[in-house]
Amino acid sequence: MQLFCIGPFLQASVLQAVLGREVSENLMVAETLSGFALARADRMGWPALYPMSEGQVRGQLFSEATPEDWANISFYADVLGLQRKEVGQSTAGSMVCVAPSSLDIAETGEQVAMSAEDIDLAVEIAEEIMLYASNTPANHVARQLPRIQARAASRVRGMNSKHGAHTSAGPIEQLSRKRAHGGFFAFDQIGMTHQTFRGGMSEPVAREVFVGTDAAILLPYDPVRDRVMLVEQVRWGPWIRKDKTPWLLEPIAGLVDPGETPEACALREAQEEAGLAVHSLHAVSECYASPGAVSDFFYIYVGLCDLPDGVTGLGGLDGEGEDIRSHVFSFSDVMEMAERMEVAVAPLEVALYWLSYHRDRLRAGG
Repeated sequence: MQLFCIGPFLQASVLQAVLGREVSENLMVAETLSGFALARADRMGWPALYPMSEGQVRGQLFSEATPEDWANISFYADVLGLQRKEVGQSTAGSMVCVAPSSLDIAETGEQVAMSAEDIDLAVEIAEEIMLYASNTPANHVARQLPRIQARAASRVRGMNSKHGAHTSAGPIEQLSRKRAHGGFFAFDQIGMTHQTFRGGMSEPVAREVFVGTDAAILLPYDPVRDRVMLVEQVRWGPWIRKDKTPWLLEPIAGLVDPGETPEACALREAQEEAGLAVHSLHAVSECYASPGAVSDFFYIYVGLCDLPDGVTGLGGLDGEGEDIRSHVFSFSDVMEMAERMEVAVAPLEVALYWLSYHRDRLRAGG
């Protein structure tokens, strides 16, 4: 049995991520499938395949799949809701294709080439899906797919981070990785060795990492009235820590959805949490929350907007269990709070001190 590759499987890197092994380019042979046509691709790049008497589909044939490979392909396909179907015969035997079971076939044509970013995203999604293959049913993993996609997008953005000009760039070798928990967030146990400052590689190191996603954080500021808006909600981290005040004052914030930019997320959250229309965004920082053990990454902004009297109220999405109250403070009052250690949220402090530095320029219209 051979795999007729279309969509993301045309990229050897995606197929390798699913199989968990290298796939030599010379094992991927160009092949044309007669009697079928392609429908438009789904949002993950998979085109549907449907019968058409005069149709032809160009793809690649992978003929060296082992039984373990087929088990991995089946698991990956089940998670994504893809269908495995026999589509014909070649001189070496039957050909099997993996594709969505149905898509709108009004739009047909050739396969659209994936961008480099799309390929990176497909690889990251496949690698995370396959972390579950040995111990989690595919239908359970499928329910986590939106978060898997969001974490994959976070890693792709991480490949293009802006920091690092003044730090090391030595090799890190992964020795092991186990997904200990997967849900809205994930928890991994990893083993690795890395280049040391003294030279050579370290002894094997075991670590546990909380695997989150990227978040956009927005401090609304009215430069005319010299006011900021903060939102209040109960937070479970402080509650677990037995903080006497688990209700915190924070900037507006939210997780970046798959396919969304951090900037778009910040604007969306401003509307959802506080009903605010932001006139302009000013980038403050791109930073890790706690890099020793957490992959969460913050995109922090100050957003210029109108904050008149009466703008505060209740907000949040009922479907997400959000219970949010907004407050408006003068800039001087909120900075006094920060000086008294009454600001307990690090991204808020970062945004406030950035604002203190740039406030005169923003108030002057700069």
